[in-house]
Amino acid sequence: MAAQIVVGYDGSENSDRALDWAVREAAATAAPLRVVVSMGRPVAVDPSLYGPFLEAIEEEADKVAATAVGRAREQGVETVAVVERGDAAGVLVEESRGAAVLAVGRRGRHGGRGRPGARLFFNSCAAGRPRGGGG
Repeated sequence: MAAQIVVGYDGSENSDRALDWAVREAAATAAPLRVVVSMGRPVAVDPSLYGPFLEAIEEEADKVAATAVGRAREQGVETVAVVERGDAAGVLVEESRGAAVLAVGRRGRHGGRGRPGARLFFNSCAAGRPRGGGG
């Protein structure tokens, strides 16, 4: 079995591209796929003040993860999801330790600069950008 592929996913168009690439790559190499969804940094206030709000965020994150896992499994790819609270970059670094590839969207739901697409990190040392639908 090939080394694991990790993809950061938030449901945005760019993370959809990263997911599509990761699913194709996992299917072609028989690698397991790990879908990582970050809910953002923990809020440092009294939980009674944000309980329902936090529950809604957790529910949405679970739905986003389930959507990605369903898409991957439809293609016959062994897939698991991880939903974590924390800074997206930190969560992705931690969850991709030991993975062959980390695929992320060029920018997610929270905006950012740059062209649409996906970025790949191979063994945490090199980056590339898959082009269009062909990877």
